[in-house]
Amino acid sequence: MRGLNMFLTLLIGIAFTLFGVVYWSPFQETAQQASQLVSSNAPLEGIIEKYDLELAANYLKKSNPDQALEIIAQHQDSLDSNSSTSQHWLKLLVDASTQSLNIPQLVLIDEMCPEALLNNEQASLLAAEGYLMSDRDIEYQTLRQKWKNKELNPTAWLLMDGDHLISTGQVKEAKEHLINHQFDGKEETVRLIKLALLDTPSNPKTAIEYLDQAQATDPKNLDIAIYKAKIYEMTGNEELSLAEYTKALKDDPKNVYILDQLADLYLKNHLYSSAIATWEKGLSAQYSDSLWVKSIFWSRMTEAPRNNWKQLGNPSGELKPFITYLISLKPNQFWDAAEFAKLAHSEEYLETQQAAFWLRLISALKNRDQEAAWNLLQTNAHHEGSWNRPLELTLTQALSYLKTGELLRDSALITHEHLDNPLLEQLLSGTSLSEENQTLLKSDEAFSALFLAAGWPEPALEMHEMAILPDHIPTWYPYELAKAMLKNRDAHSALEFAKAQKAEWQLMLFTKELTARETLKAGDEFAAGQIYESIESESTEAKSYLARKAFQEKNWVKAKFLTQELLKLYPDNTLLQANLKKIEEEHAR
Repeated sequence: MRGLNMFLTLLIGIAFTLFGVVYWSPFQETAQQASQLVSSNAPLEGIIEKYDLELAANYLKKSNPDQALEIIAQHQDSLDSNSSTSQHWLKLLVDASTQSLNIPQLVLIDEMCPEALLNNEQASLLAAEGYLMSDRDIEYQTLRQKWKNKELNPTAWLLMDGDHLISTGQVKEAKEHLINHQFDGKEETVRLIKLALLDTPSNPKTAIEYLDQAQATDPKNLDIAIYKAKIYEMTGNEELSLAEYTKALKDDPKNVYILDQLADLYLKNHLYSSAIATWEKGLSAQYSDSLWVKSIFWSRMTEAPRNNWKQLGNPSGELKPFITYLISLKPNQFWDAAEFAKLAHSEEYLETQQAAFWLRLISALKNRDQEAAWNLLQTNAHHEGSWNRPLELTLTQALSYLKTGELLRDSALITHEHLDNPLLEQLLSGTSLSEENQTLLKSDEAFSALFLAAGWPEPALEMHEMAILPDHIPTWYPYELAKAMLKNRDAHSALEFAKAQKAEWQLMLFTKELTARETLKAGDEFAAGQIYESIESESTEAKSYLARKAFQEKNWVKAKFLTQELLKLYPDNTLLQANLKKIEEEHAR
């Protein structure tokens, strides 16, 4: 029994931390007061201890292990001795640990008092799982041997044996073991899931087939839907991945994990509004801290400034101070060092919250503090699981280029993956920059351009400074910047900026389309029609407007021609197909 006293103290300390306040039943309090009043009266102490044994046992009968553990903690001396009641307390400790699924504690009990688990198979299974999770093969085999040919739940042990084979690197043997045993009910579902996970790396199609079988036996099991979604995503079938997450959410709409996974899938495909809306659905759920941080951060990166966060709920988790700080930042402010320093766990947030890294970095670049930005990039602890690793690398290369005139040749900074933007690709190739990209990087628009190229328009707009851009820069930049202004600011700002730039086909087309839209809003259909007619051959928007106008005017020839032109661009568009059919029917009358 030696050593139980030490870890019991730790256990109860954890219980107090998790549950905040300790519940003392009136009977418990009365008994304790009596014990204090007559502490020298041994018979009465025995009565109190017997009462507490029964009270703890009753708590366990009612599936309330936390209250039972509080009582057990008050009798540490009995538990840690050879008294007549020590074995009773030990059994209660094992039962309470089993009910609360406290695997680490059951492992400790098995290490210190191996006999304590001999008559509790569920406790032994949990301790065995703990040994497997910590790669303790010998301890697992020792415990497993004690239950050989005595299993009351042989299915659970057979599944555990498969896990043991996997943990020791015997993947082929594990697969054969699982194929050779079939079970009923939930255990069969577990077996099929394990087989699917074993097949996922090398044969995802077979893995999906196993999961389909598992889903047939347990259609409400959300884990199966999540596994299928992950495999589909891994193999590039994101529509089916989306369908599985959506199906799972119908059964559990506030499931924080599923909402987060679905939002991350949207994020991966740059569907930022869908991602943010998905996170926001879970803000009222318990344990939603991560959803709060992500929704606020990604809104700050991609959407126009907003001030409605307090209307969406009240964060209640450990990150509440950090979340409140994020909400309090001004629309054009990404970081406030003075206010952040006032937070009780500010240093911990810097280490654990990737949002803090990005917001500090953006703030430094906005304030033209390139040295601070460089230091943040060099000491960043969030490389693994980075929200935008290519952007990190391109910012590092850009800062190096601005400081030395050279790109870094470090292989860790170079990648040959295909990116949608030529500026990012050239920076990540580590070779040379075109004259246009050199001009852009040497201008005051350098970091605005990098964030815009990475798909983060809000930092780009906040870092944008030049009313008229240099002539010899990539043509994509003024065009994309004007589009970002239209989305996150207003049409007037976007038009004024676009008109001030060097005439370039894409930007000119954008300007005319936007002018036509604004003219329509003002009620001048004739003038808007003239603008659209001037760009009919180049503009999809103009074709769509003029086709609709021709239909209204019963100009069937023009309506048919323009609709056919649109169908060349969008052959699978069912609305256009229906419109063409209707036009032909009207024309035939």
